[in-house]
Amino acid sequence: MKGFYFGASFFLTIVILIIAFENINSTLSKSAFFFASMDGTNIFFVVIGIALIGFIAGFFATMYVTTPGKKEIPEDTM
Repeated sequence: MKGFYFGASFFLTIVILIIAFENINSTLSKSAFFFASMDGTNIFFVVIGIALIGFIAGFFATMYVTTPGKKEIPEDTM
């Protein structure tokens, strides 16, 4: 499960970076979301969407840190 949590948090972090750096040079009236122009769309929904993705990425990162790893069980238990 730790691999899944790490992979999901890494993937969502990359998605956030793509959205953020794609919109650095765009104006609020012509924002882009995954390389698609959003003419006439309120920027509020983009910010809320990015915050939601960040919340989910933080959840996966927290689960990665708090989930214990595999325990080594010695073969000679008797």
